[in-house]
Amino acid sequence: NLPNGWASSVCDNSQCYIPQVYLMDFTIEAGDDGLLDVRFYPDGMEGSGDVEILIYDPLDSLNTVFSNKYFGEALLTSVEEPEAENFNIYPNPANNYVILPDNRNIQQAVIYNIAGRKIQIVEMNGLEARVDIGHFMPGLYLVQFLDENGVKLHTGRLTKR
Repeated sequence: NLPNGWASSVCDNSQCYIPQVYLMDFTIEAGDDGLLDVRFYPDGMEGSGDVEILIYDPLDSLNTVFSNKYFGEALLTSVEEPEAENFNIYPNPANNYVILPDNRNIQQAVIYNIAGRKIQIVEMNGLEARVDIGHFMPGLYLVQFLDENGVKLHTGRLTKR
C-alpha cells in the first residue's frame, strides 16, 4: 500500500526483491534465523505507505507463522547547501614549502608520513599557514585537518619532491 511514485523492496540475506514479486519462497531450516528487510523509496515525494509480510509454513499456507506490517513515511524538507570548504594544499607536489588553506573551521593540521608516523603539527586557528617541508624526505605525506575539538575535517595528500 504505497503512494503513487513510491517503490519498495523486500530484501533477504542475499538480494532484494522488487514490488512486482508478490510471492517468494524462502526456506529457513527449523532453529535457523533469517533476516528480511523492507526498504521504501519515496523518490522525493511526501506520503506514507506500508508493506505487509506474511511468513507461513509451505505445507500449510493457512498456518501463518509470522505477520508484520512495515510503515514508511517521507516528509519534504529544505536542505541548505553547505559552504564549499577550502582544503587545498599548494604547491603540490612541493620542494621547500606548502601553503595550507585559510579555513575558519581548521584549528590544526597534522602531517603524517606514509607509514602513519606523525611528522609535524601546525597550529592554524582558521588562518593560512606556510609550512617549511624542505627537511622532509621525498615521498607521499598525509595532512589531516582538525577542528577546535580535534575532530577530523579532511585528509589531504602532499607530495614532497
